[in-house]
This record gives sequence, structure tokens and C-alpha cells, in this order.
Amino acid sequence: MSGYLEPYSSPTNNGEREVHLRELCRLGEELQRLIETHPSDWKFGSWDEAGFIMLVPALLKDNKQVADRQIFRII
Repeated sequence: MSGYLEPYSSPTNNGEREVHLRELCRLGEELQRLIETHPSDWKFGSWDEAGFIMLVPALLKDNKQVADRQIFRII
């Protein structure tokens, strides 16, 4: 990824950097709009699990689990 971004790090490319930054902002704005208008309600399950280390809690879509939690037992 850093090789991809390297051309934008040069101070002599200010015009390109500004165009690239504006494009990133536009993509971020579009992503925000898509998230806010999505018809489903997405949540993470509980982070509390006694005796375990929680890596990732369960993922819920409209209060139904769609991805399992990832945990490790503490020995």
C-alpha cells in the first residue's frame, strides 16, 4: 500500500495530492451515506464473556447472528 501512496507524498505533487485527497473525501462521504441509508440494523454482540478473551464479538443483523464470535479460553 505504501508504494501506491508514495507518489502523493512528494511536496512537488501538491495538485495531485489535493485531487487525491478530494477523491478520498468523496468516497468517505459516499460510504457514510450508504451506511446511514442501509435498511438493516447491524450490531456487535456482547464483549463480556467470563473466562475467555474476546477477539471479536458476534455480528448481528436485525438482531439475528450472522457471524460467530471469536474467543479464546483463559487457562
